[in-house]
Amino acid sequence: MPFTDVFKTKILHGIFDNTPIDLGTIYVGLFSIVPNPPTDNTGVEVIDTVYTRLPATFTVVDQTASCGQLMFAPAASDIGFITGFGLFTAATGGELSYYGMWSDVYNISVGDQFIVNSISIHFDQAL
Repeated sequence: MPFTDVFKTKILHGIFDNTPIDLGTIYVGLFSIVPNPPTDNTGVEVIDTVYTRLPATFTVVDQTASCGQLMFAPAASDIGFITGFGLFTAATGGELSYYGMWSDVYNISVGDQFIVNSISIHFDQAL
């Protein structure tokens, strides 16, 4: 589960250039196809008339950032498979800062509600 190059560059500027790092609100989005750098840095985000990215509040303990439960709206259409998630800097558009894959693939049909119990990101790798 990697941080994107854009995010890593912001971190390095923050450390070495004293550039303030302010991502503002972090939004969690869902992917049907997760990014595959270096050729694909965007992936394919879920499409549904009621789908929106959800704001998430993360708390940090030691080297782990975690957020609590997120409840996406029940699907208005057959979304298909949800394979992963992304952390974005905006509710629409914005920059992708981090992405990961779920341990399972979820098939979402009309009326199904996708619930994320929590997301934990452990910072144990070099930038």
